[in-house]
Amino acid sequence: MIAPAGPDSFGTFMDLGIVDLRSKNAKLAAGFTSNADTRYSMYSVCWYEGNVFSEADRTAAQKLPYSNGEATSDYCQK
Repeated sequence: MIAPAGPDSFGTFMDLGIVDLRSKNAKLAAGFTSNADTRYSMYSVCWYEGNVFSEADRTAAQKLPYSNGEATSDYCQK
């Protein structure tokens, strides 16, 4: 059986990463690993918990569908 086509199968998703090189993300677990560039992955921040974007932009971005329905992130407390 073939799964129905979803947004991810059409490549209609966006991966947004924000880094703050001033300090490592304290929310990450001690043994955290990532497939992202190791020079930056430890400095990645949770864009929707901080003041990276305006309230209007953050609200608009939060309305976008999640990739593969995944609503969690290692970089965020929530």
